Amino acid sequence: MSNDCAIEVTKSDQNRKKNKTNMSSAINLSSDISEKKRIDSNSNDNCVDEAQDKKISDGNDGNDEADSDEDSWFCNFTPFRHSSPEATAWALDASTRGPLIMANIFIGKTLLGLAKIAADCDPLSEDPCSSKVYGFKPSSLLTIMITISGVINGCLMPIIGAIVDHTSWRHGVGLGSAVLLIFVNGAIAFISEANWFTMVILQIFGGFAYLTHAVVSFAYFSEISSDRYRIARLAASYNIKQYASSVLFLVLVTGISYVWGLGDVATVRISQGIVVATVMMLMIPAWIRLFKPRAALRTVPENQWLISTGFRKLAKTGYEIVVNHRALKLICCSLLCSEAAGNSFAQVAITFTDQTLRMDTTETGILMLIIFLSSIPGSKFATYITNTFNPLWSYMSGLFMFGSTTVLASIFVKDEADKIKFFLLSLSWGFAFGWIFPAQRTLWVMIIPKQQETEMMGIYICCGQVLLWLPPMIFTILNESGVDIRYGLFSQSVFYYLAILFLLSVGSFENALKETHGDSITDGGEDDI
Repeated sequence: MSNDCAIEVTKSDQNRKKNKTNMSSAINLSSDISEKKRIDSNSNDNCVDEAQDKKISDGNDGNDEADSDEDSWFCNFTPFRHSSPEATAWALDASTRGPLIMANIFIGKTLLGLAKIAADCDPLSEDPCSSKVYGFKPSSLLTIMITISGVINGCLMPIIGAIVDHTSWRHGVGLGSAVLLIFVNGAIAFISEANWFTMVILQIFGGFAYLTHAVVSFAYFSEISSDRYRIARLAASYNIKQYASSVLFLVLVTGISYVWGLGDVATVRISQGIVVATVMMLMIPAWIRLFKPRAALRTVPENQWLISTGFRKLAKTGYEIVVNHRALKLICCSLLCSEAAGNSFAQVAITFTDQTLRMDTTETGILMLIIFLSSIPGSKFATYITNTFNPLWSYMSGLFMFGSTTVLASIFVKDEADKIKFFLLSLSWGFAFGWIFPAQRTLWVMIIPKQQETEMMGIYICCGQVLLWLPPMIFTILNESGVDIRYGLFSQSVFYYLAILFLLSVGSFENALKETHGDSITDGGEDDI
């Protein structure tokens, strides 16, 4: 495979030198890319095909021997191989995020149990525990945690964005946050009945470390390609890898827990050990070898501090979006609602299954396994719908499916006897979950103004955090007031429908593109699908 890859790279280099004078316009660039795809259509080496498309579209003359050597190495680096070192790095990073996120299920379930013990709740009682610990019901613990995390992250994200844009520390922050995730998750492996509240604080801090890492990663994602079809394909591919790693993690942890008859605390220790090993094997190498350092995109303005620059830039960009980009403004409003509910869904679902369905750790793991298995075909379906119609329509459809499933669960799932119903509904949740995020990211990358990709990816991450505290806070208020927990679950669906209303106000996708980019939009053509 390596020899074939080297031959293809050499041929491609010669072909680009012959046609260098004809590559003076965006139209010719697009045509050359499409023609190259047709010539190599019989090749099974996607790494070579995509690598040459990327180099042609970037205007690379192919004389960089180091890049050629790296491309040759990637041709054999399955199943994470992609068109360039950083595209492959993103695949590795996304695959690591699956276990990182899924570990929260076992941590959350265990923290709930330890909080109940601390509050002297009767584990055999069928009635909800009304005792309190540290001034709140144990069943409110997870939603209080995500509320606090949302407020902290919303306040600090502009600072992280400023570091990414105004310093050369982007790569260092990405690698440093990955190392920090190792220490935080390693420490949580020592959870016990005596230190559970310390672990709550550590988990909140770990959430900030994870989000910091995500901000830096998405800054790289926005630079991988400007081709709408390739971005759609990559977004779906990365999501599938993340969901697949989530599934493998859930199968492994749930299987070990079931076979060995482990309790909640022991299960967390197993899951955290696997998480630390995954970060060390996949994420750390991606940041050491594959992601490349970046120079500062901008300088800090005179008479300003780096810390304040992030907030000033966020305010300035927000004002520009509100005044000059109607479609982008409405999409931001949609993200504020949908991401707030989506990012808190896992904590709400774990609390609901614990209180209403009395699920143990193994059952909770199986539930999440079903959700993520069904999310894989959802991601593939997202690619088809996005490229057949457009990402705006695809994103709205995914939101409607997720919100409607949440409504059905709040109506028809009432007690332990309805576990089967909940498991069946999880198939719909998972499919919609896999559908939403590829469509959402493709829509955002396509709609944002050119030459502002990094800045706008910061806005994208920020939109997901600004209202993160609101859905879990509503859930907590209802729960603390003694309202049936099903109404708390129902309240989450409202945010999805609000998001859809904002998207409907955007109008047609084509007009939204013209509003942002004028008539300069080009894409890679049908051959890129």
